[in-house]
Amino acid sequence: MAHPRDVIKLLHDRYNVLQALEAHPSTKQEILPEVDVARSTLDTIMRQLETSGLVAYSDGEWHLTVYGHCACGRVAEFLPIKTVLERGGEGDI
Repeated sequence: MAHPRDVIKLLHDRYNVLQALEAHPSTKQEILPEVDVARSTLDTIMRQLETSGLVAYSDGEWHLTVYGHCACGRVAEFLPIKTVLERGGEGDI
C-alpha cells in the first residue's frame, strides 16, 4: 500500500473518479463521461487508485474498497473547510 501522504494527494487529485464509483460499481466506459479525461489517463488513474487500495476490479467493474469508501467520506468532510480556506477564511465552516 502507498505511503499515507501519497494517498492523501491521490484522494485530492482523483476525488472526481472516486465520487463516480461511490454510488455503485462501474466500468471504465461508464466512468469516462463523469470525469472528462482521456481513456489512457483513466487507465493510469485506476492503476494508481488500485495500488493505493482505494478501488478494486471484479466482475468487469471497478468499485471502491472499504478503505476507499472511508477515505471518500473523510475527503467529503474536508472539502467545505478547504473551500473556506481558499477564499481566505471568509464564510462559515
